[in-house]
Amino acid sequence: MDQATVDKLFNSKILNDEQKRNVDKVSEAFICVAHVVSELPDSREKSLAITNLQQAKMWSVEAIAKN
Repeated sequence: MDQATVDKLFNSKILNDEQKRNVDKVSEAFICVAHVVSELPDSREKSLAITNLQQAKMWSVEAIAKN
């Protein structure tokens, strides 16, 4: 893999205004779901649900940043 490809993969992306709005919308939606999940009794499954929500949000933001 050449250096330009590595740089593209790992450098921060600057979001435009529309992308920032979309990130905010996605974040709000995940926060709403996370609040509901956080009210469940503590369990391994709850922890996994929160972890997977974090991961899904991360990938959603990445998808917004790449398009």
